[in-house]
Amino acid sequence: MESPLDRTLDACLNRASEGLRVLMDVARFELDHRELSESLKGLRHRLIQIFQSDLPSASELLHARRSEQDVSRPSDSSKTPPAYGDLAALVQANSRRAEEALRTLEEFSRLTDSTRARAVEHLRYECYDLHRKIALVAQEQSIRGKMDFELYVVTDEKLSMGRGLTEVVTQAIRGGAGCIQLREKRQDKKTVLAQAKEVRKITRDEGVTFIVNDHLDIALEVGADGVHVGQEDLPLSAARRLSRGSLLIGVSTHNREQALEAQEGGAGYVNIGPIFQTQTKGVPVHPVGPDLIREMKPILTAPFTTMGGIHLDNVEEVILAGADRVAVVSEVVAAEDIEGAARGMVEAIARAKEKRETIAQESSD
Repeated sequence: MESPLDRTLDACLNRASEGLRVLMDVARFELDHRELSESLKGLRHRLIQIFQSDLPSASELLHARRSEQDVSRPSDSSKTPPAYGDLAALVQANSRRAEEALRTLEEFSRLTDSTRARAVEHLRYECYDLHRKIALVAQEQSIRGKMDFELYVVTDEKLSMGRGLTEVVTQAIRGGAGCIQLREKRQDKKTVLAQAKEVRKITRDEGVTFIVNDHLDIALEVGADGVHVGQEDLPLSAARRLSRGSLLIGVSTHNREQALEAQEGGAGYVNIGPIFQTQTKGVPVHPVGPDLIREMKPILTAPFTTMGGIHLDNVEEVILAGADRVAVVSEVVAAEDIEGAARGMVEAIARAKEKRETIAQESSD
């Protein structure tokens, strides 16, 4: 005879099993993490075994299923669930789904079988532990995935020739910029916040990384991908603590020691520069030259960007030195044709990378 509890147990067992299965596939196929994948697989199998082992029939719960009568079953008029922002959000949702279902299984099992309830309780705590582990791995990979770009354009209203921020950012993205940094040092924070909201919408719609310069609070408020800090700004350790791992944190460095310190401190990326002479920042900093790129390339494990005086006529030198990502201000923002200037830089970077690959191949032959 069908138990009144069987329908609830069936639904929650499915929910927990499905959540764990998604996490297992994330660990296996997205994160390439064998240990996590095996742990999640083992937890899922033990959960199923707990309920199958003490039922007269393995199909008993299935017979209790009434999915067609479920009041929460989606219909054509049901609201479409929101999209996940990234892999970390997917992991969070499915971890919570599994944990909550396990809690329900535990509580309802206490009505009939305290031994089974205790076994599920142990699994629930194990799920909490695995949630933390996979979330940390997914978050790190998700943040590092925001570095998938070659041209990084930094805004500067003073150089924009009277054009609005929306036009500058939109045209730069159309030209191939994969990252936009909002840097408007002459504006008050209220204005910068409004600008950040504007740029966040454009970059999110276009799938482009968005970095806010200096203002960690604004980056968090608008849901930016990251924040960039200089040597005289908020310390990296404080930025990491305040952002709680939710932001890609870039750090400006001007020598080997600063670059290694930023890497060891957990920077999401390290910016090396200025490579060439530049007046964009308004602060005299001695150019480090392409030689610093050559020096740091073999020893930096964190992604790095290069910036300072980089233009169409010298970007090849930067790429041949080992850079993969180039950040510019005036070369794009101050150009008469912003889209064309950005496209020209992207194409020049691609050509330089092909040349670098050819040189490396010839050297190895």
